[in-house]
Amino acid sequence: TARAMLQYDKTNLYLAFRVDSPAYRKRVTARDKEIWDDDSVEFHVMGTDGKPRHFIFNANGAVYDSKSGKAAWNAKNLRAAGSHNKNAWSVEVAIPLAELGGKIGKNTILKGNFGSNNWKARTNYHTWNYVYGYLKGYASPEFFGDLIFGGKHDGVQFIKYGTPEQGAL
Repeated sequence: TARAMLQYDKTNLYLAFRVDSPAYRKRVTARDKEIWDDDSVEFHVMGTDGKPRHFIFNANGAVYDSKSGKAAWNAKNLRAAGSHNKNAWSVEVAIPLAELGGKIGKNTILKGNFGSNNWKARTNYHTWNYVYGYLKGYASPEFFGDLIFGGKHDGVQFIKYGTPEQGAL
């Protein structure tokens, strides 16, 4: 089981992921390396400027980030910290809103998706919003759900849910 939680303020979007299984593989410690070969979690989001961002994090707090498919882009002042024990692992992240295209406020809607990758079970890829085929659809905006900011809890509402059979988070 993997969970993703979001919160925001005037400066940052905060993400917290918790994975209820051990981080079997956590080799990557440097930025923009092959982190997808570790146990990892992913956040895909279309920024307020309409450009896609892709973030991957592992239990070490290592980061891969890209914008419009370009891995040379690095989100400035992004912070990530990971933690792990024998039963579970987590990562907490702060992404400056400026790196997502600018201001986010009440009733802002962004398209996004969350994923988790389990290295030990190489075919064990899960997403919040179902995608049709890992390589084709995992980061495809047409499969993203709506992230609606603000409202009653000043967080994010998840509107479009998948089902457990579809591998949704």
